[in-house]
Amino acid sequence: MLKKEIQFTDFDGNAAVTTAWFHLSKIELAEMEFIEKGGMAAKVQKIVASDDRLEIFKIFKDIISKAYGRRSDDGTRFIKTPEVLEEFKQTPAFDALLMDLMTGAEGAAEFMAGMIPNDMKGAVTLTDTLDLPGLQTEPDPTPWITEDREPTK
Repeated sequence: MLKKEIQFTDFDGNAAVTTAWFHLSKIELAEMEFIEKGGMAAKVQKIVASDDRLEIFKIFKDIISKAYGRRSDDGTRFIKTPEVLEEFKQTPAFDALLMDLMTGAEGAAEFMAGMIPNDMKGAVTLTDTLDLPGLQTEPDPTPWITEDREPTK
């Protein structure tokens, strides 16, 4: 779980700071990993290497949307509802966070690492940590699939 202090200027022009919480559960990380061809990390690396700013923007916006929530008072739940997310998106804090992530690679890396559950940090890939029978943990022998292109003869 990541506790992030976000500095921003409110709608009245005043400097302000808010605390925001972000967390991706193991299930959410697994879903993100398995939905993307070659895994989420490979997708992000491919987009960053292409320097496609729009796609980088979409990735950060999507990750913020999946990870933002509120801690319950007793600390046993992390509440992620469309209403909680929409409330955050309507604030200048959301703008400030997204722009900060887009302009600072080091801050973006820290942000991403901070949301990963502690017992999963340092894992090479999610499939390596799950050790489920039948999951492919070696590189895909068909690069045209992972590179999202048509096969050549």
